[in-house]
Amino acid sequence: MFELRYCIAMLLVLGWGNPAAAETRQLTHTLNAQGNSSYEEFVQQAEQAARSLVQRSFAEDPTVTAVSVQVIGEHNGLAAPLLSVTASRLDWQNTADRAVQMQYFGRSSAVLLGFTPAQRTGVSAVIPPAFDQVAASLSDTEPNFYSQ
Repeated sequence: MFELRYCIAMLLVLGWGNPAAAETRQLTHTLNAQGNSSYEEFVQQAEQAARSLVQRSFAEDPTVTAVSVQVIGEHNGLAAPLLSVTASRLDWQNTADRAVQMQYFGRSSAVLLGFTPAQRTGVSAVIPPAFDQVAASLSDTEPNFYSQ
């Protein structure tokens, strides 16, 4: 009996059967824009890719307890994050609306990828001309420190 307890204790110390050995998988997926697709279509493709990666990660490995996926979009040589999703196995199984778990980067991604032009603000800064030390030193008159 003593030997059995000793063996079980050693297995726990070495990590066998240890619930703390659960794994969180982090994935990054790059998606290329196809042809003349709109930004909205591109985000829908990113959602499908993210759902597929999360589902596949949970299905392939039962020790994975959470999955984090970031989808990067590429369009005309530019790259920017489109969305990210982090889900535990339990949340993924119990939530019917997967889009609730996704975080979108929105307009900033659309601008960075060139889908929409950047908005210019109506405020413009006035930059004063720089002081030219060389021109100031070449003046025709020299200061007279002795006159009052």
